[in-house]
Amino acid sequence: MEGLLNDIFERGRRSGIEEVQSNILPDEDRVLDLREVEKEIRTIKGIGEKRAEEIMRIFEKHLGV
Repeated sequence: MEGLLNDIFERGRRSGIEEVQSNILPDEDRVLDLREVEKEIRTIKGIGEKRAEEIMRIFEKHLGV
């Protein structure tokens, strides 16, 4: 059950990230790709799955996701 709930949460989170990225104005010079940021965060030694999720929630909070 926990695995199912985590999967549903993760799909919703990723959907929200994609929605924010699709709503960024096309004339913006710089676009923050949250998926790429998340990939890089996960490569940092000592940053596990849960800590990476916490960091991404901070990004999402400040971006209004």
